[in-house]
Amino acid sequence: FCWYNHQIMTDCCGKGSIWSGEPKGSDENFSGLDSYVSRPAGSPEKAVVIATDIFGYKFRNSRLIADAISEAGFLCVIPDLTNGDPLDLEQMNRAANRMDVIGPWLARHGPDETMPALDGVLRWLRNEHGAKTVGIVGYCWGGRFSVLEAATDNIDAFVAAHPSRIAIPDEIEPIRKPGLFVLAETDSAFPELAVAATKDILAKKSGIDFEYAFYPGTVHGFAVRGDETNQLVNKARDDSLAATIAFFKKHL
Repeated sequence: FCWYNHQIMTDCCGKGSIWSGEPKGSDENFSGLDSYVSRPAGSPEKAVVIATDIFGYKFRNSRLIADAISEAGFLCVIPDLTNGDPLDLEQMNRAANRMDVIGPWLARHGPDETMPALDGVLRWLRNEHGAKTVGIVGYCWGGRFSVLEAATDNIDAFVAAHPSRIAIPDEIEPIRKPGLFVLAETDSAFPELAVAATKDILAKKSGIDFEYAFYPGTVHGFAVRGDETNQLVNKARDDSLAATIAFFKKHL
């Protein structure tokens, strides 16, 4: 079996809702990258990095997620992994053909372009900032990078929320860190077949905790761009964030 979904991106990847609320963190240069940083009280020894979706580190929803993670006691950093080239959600919501925009963008922002910067942030947190444990949560486009980091010693635990463009088995078999997969019911970027193959591979890794949180009635992107006016989606969004925080409290 080989699932290689680099070419499978859905219309859901380029649309969504912008949430209410105002971020409370700050814009900083963090390990050489423009970043959003949300700091808890005190001197935290645990850190979480958010690998965003295609809308980048300035996207309000991602910043609100960072604030919630920070309120749980973690230093939370959102580095600009798009290198100053994010897509704009409001423009994408109006676009006639989103894939005409998303396809070329993805070609500019693969692992070769993104992973060195992400590696640098994660190592800097541990080696220079003094974090004793480091986690990563990736959404959509960023979900793939959280999975790739799980094959390294840069992190201690990962969360992949409705990830996209993952090569299975090639990018799942090397995983050696505990992980949580946040799963949408309807998601052609990480569908049931890919989920089943992932579970089968990871079930053979004894002694490593892997969890799967499935949310009925949701679509790809719900955890970071879900419609907060939809009661079911809003609850799934909140529950998935609570599950993410609980997983990091368990493993960091």
